[in-house]
Amino acid sequence: MSIEIELDPDFIAGQMVIAGFAGKVLPAQVAEALGAGRLGGVILFERNLGSPLEVRGLTDAIREASAVPSMIAIDHEGGSVQRLRAPFTVWPRAREVGVTAKAAKARALGKAMAAELLAVGINVNFAPVLDVDTNPANPVIGDRSFSQDATRVAKLGAAMIEGFNQAGLLSCGKHFPGHGDTDLDSHHDLPVVNADRETLDRRELLPFQAAIKAGVPMIMTAHLKATAIDKYYPATISRPILYDLLRVTMGFNGLIVSDDLEMGALADNMPIEDAAFSAARAGCDVLIACSGPDRAEVVRDALANAITTGALDFAAATFTARRILDLKDKRLRAPLPGRDEIEAIVGAPAHQELAASLSGPKAWFEPEGGHSLGRPSVWWMNLSQSLFRTQSIRSNSLKMFLKMGLICSNSSGDSSTLPP
Repeated sequence: MSIEIELDPDFIAGQMVIAGFAGKVLPAQVAEALGAGRLGGVILFERNLGSPLEVRGLTDAIREASAVPSMIAIDHEGGSVQRLRAPFTVWPRAREVGVTAKAAKARALGKAMAAELLAVGINVNFAPVLDVDTNPANPVIGDRSFSQDATRVAKLGAAMIEGFNQAGLLSCGKHFPGHGDTDLDSHHDLPVVNADRETLDRRELLPFQAAIKAGVPMIMTAHLKATAIDKYYPATISRPILYDLLRVTMGFNGLIVSDDLEMGALADNMPIEDAAFSAARAGCDVLIACSGPDRAEVVRDALANAITTGALDFAAATFTARRILDLKDKRLRAPLPGRDEIEAIVGAPAHQELAASLSGPKAWFEPEGGHSLGRPSVWWMNLSQSLFRTQSIRSNSLKMFLKMGLICSNSSGDSSTLPP
């Protein structure tokens, strides 16, 4: 039986909001909102986390407080963006996975990550990162990306999503329409991507199209301008990007989720009420306010007021709520592992072995054309080429070291075309 929609703007708006909160105990304010259906879910950070049993206790309290199934979300990418540390398996950076993994292993990674999250009651993972690592000056993506090669990002991202789906965890590809080719961090500034549309289609958008084909249930927006599509508005509040491109052209029917509305790229340019309204009007289904329930209530009230006054179309808002509730009904009702199973799942030896097999010094290189050594990243090739031709370098051993870097960049391993 599907979850009934209450034709109440507070309920509809509430289901569109995910909130953060402080502490390892569920605040009464959050519990009350969940119980009334005026909050769609929560996002957890290190401030909320303890031992596996403590995390499970918190998520059980969230479920018990909720009138309808709640999204209990976390950023669990691996590498530097992994809130749950040991005894949970500590997963390698995406860049390392991009070097070492084939699709089957990336799929296994998704299933293993999902198993540990579900064991402690977390049902949404804001991962994988589908951005292509094309700009060496990027301060926020870098090794969170699988590769500089869009095809490889697409292949591995889609495989991880399949693993998440097979395990029963909701995943969320990010950051649409692609945050790889930026030199600013949207937590603090508004980045601009000036690539032309042909470049976006073959590079930035390729992994998201593959994710859609793989059945990704959620896609997160980026707070950045992609001028080839919309010269005026950041993606999170751009209807040409979210509706015309993602919904219509690319055929995505899942949930569109905003990145945190309190990030500087938006918050420094508009009040959060305006950001919430603009994001919903552009096509966002779910809006995130990470700092706490007070800001989440401001977002919910802004949406509810817009629905009440007709600034947001009531039928469209109801359809959004139906999309959210249908996904919850289909994917968030499965039973979780028992508490007595947590110890065997979290940090399981098989997971540790998988993590170890995906880590290692090969992360300095990216595979290309099946060559056993792979090719060095672009920055290393450029450095090697520049230094190799610098006459001030006299050391034969250093020249040999640099030459090896250049040899690795040649898919055949042939050094005959290199300078002597």
